[in-house]
Amino acid sequence: MLGYKEYLKESLQAYFDIEENYELGQEKFDLYASFNQRNAKYMLLKNVEVYAFTSNEYIFHKKMESAISDAEILWIKAFIKENLDKIVSHDGEHMSSVLTFIFEGPMPDEKTQKKIEKFKYYKSFSFGLKGWVNTKVMLIDPVHKNGITNKLGRPDLQRFIMN
Repeated sequence: MLGYKEYLKESLQAYFDIEENYELGQEKFDLYASFNQRNAKYMLLKNVEVYAFTSNEYIFHKKMESAISDAEILWIKAFIKENLDKIVSHDGEHMSSVLTFIFEGPMPDEKTQKKIEKFKYYKSFSFGLKGWVNTKVMLIDPVHKNGITNKLGRPDLQRFIMN
């Protein structure tokens, strides 16, 4: 039987570039995956580009030995603020990036679950003209085959729960 990390890796490898035991700043993640898509509009020839934009998704997976705490939820925002420039390249073609944090572990108390469900982090660059960043936070309990997420992550939650 696959562990959750292997399940996640297997489900992402078709579209994502994956790196195990990833370090960023002071933090270590069990798995890091990135997806980068570039779209362009051409006029007659491919070398006459009218416009181009990129959409990106970055997934950070960390296994928790105990239930996630309120402090660790606050840590996510601090981590993003500190490392955003290292994660997201908001050049002239950047349109959108989604950061997804997947924590694997037991379900926390109800108060902490509510904080996860209400978690929000959004940043725009040049009032959205140079793109934006949104964040999904998920807590997956592979033992009980369930999970919780913030509002932005709800459409994707079932995709990350190990069946």
